[in-house]
Amino acid sequence: MKTEINGLIEKLKRPIQLKFGNKFSVFVICLLISIFLWFLVKMPAVDSSEINYPLKFRNVPEGKILTWSSNNQLKISLIEKGTKMVSSGFLKKKDPLIINLANIRLEKKNGFYQGYLLTSNMVTNFERQLSVFDAILSIYPDTIQFRFEDIMTKKVPVKLNISYDLAPQFKLYGPITITPDSILVSGLMGAVDTINCLPTITKKITNMNETQELTVKLDIKATDNTVDISSTSINVYIPVEEFTESIITVPVEVNTADTAINLKTFPEQVEITYHVFLKDYHRVEPSMFKAVVNFSPVVKKNNILAIDIIQKPKFITITGVNPAQVEYVILK
Repeated sequence: MKTEINGLIEKLKRPIQLKFGNKFSVFVICLLISIFLWFLVKMPAVDSSEINYPLKFRNVPEGKILTWSSNNQLKISLIEKGTKMVSSGFLKKKDPLIINLANIRLEKKNGFYQGYLLTSNMVTNFERQLSVFDAILSIYPDTIQFRFEDIMTKKVPVKLNISYDLAPQFKLYGPITITPDSILVSGLMGAVDTINCLPTITKKITNMNETQELTVKLDIKATDNTVDISSTSINVYIPVEEFTESIITVPVEVNTADTAINLKTFPEQVEITYHVFLKDYHRVEPSMFKAVVNFSPVVKKNNILAIDIIQKPKFITITGVNPAQVEYVILK
């Protein structure tokens, strides 16, 4: 019986607490709104504020590089209605103000180019960038000075830093090519003069058994950050093909200045062992090879002559000649 009475009391208390809590929340919200409205009413209808804005320079004169400016920010006094200052003055993120350098007049002095701009001529432009609906009261400083230097541009070769090893029975099928093989670098003369080549990052490829087409980044960490580079990566082509070993038999020819001498070699043929890529295997013919011995009666010391392979296909690699020497006799 006692338990039932306690339960009934708890049920009656719950709505009362909830009602009290809701009233308190409404009271707090109304209080905050009242404080905000009081703040707006008491704020002056018109006021001014000084805000520092960072600067960003664009459209540097062609062939020049900006090396110094007297100011990287401006102090701007804005005259606005108080409510607007809350929204556009104090709470707004201060993005950089853009200053256009395209039409600046330059004077060359001591190897540099000097120029200046009056901030009073930029008021309308700044108001548009700031979305200020009333007016800019003042800008400090009233003048920004600049210094420029000539841009130097030169082409430097790319240095490929790739190491590799090939799988068994595979070889390079032609040279490794890189595109582009040279890069344009532009910047201050002192920085560009020190760059003689641009290396790639180090890369290692193991057990290659197929052609590789890679995009490799240039290692530009060592270059000055004022230097512009026409490309930050290159394409590398590494042709790889499988090869096989084969043997071909060709006749031995005699090369002698005295056509009256009739010379016979033993043996009259030699075997040439060579490597050839599988894709080129059926292109090989005996007529593509020429094996000769050179005979001169003046320097004749014995009856043995060395074999010289003076002609072969460009796409094969000779690994052996058997025999490497032949004997001969002079026929009457």
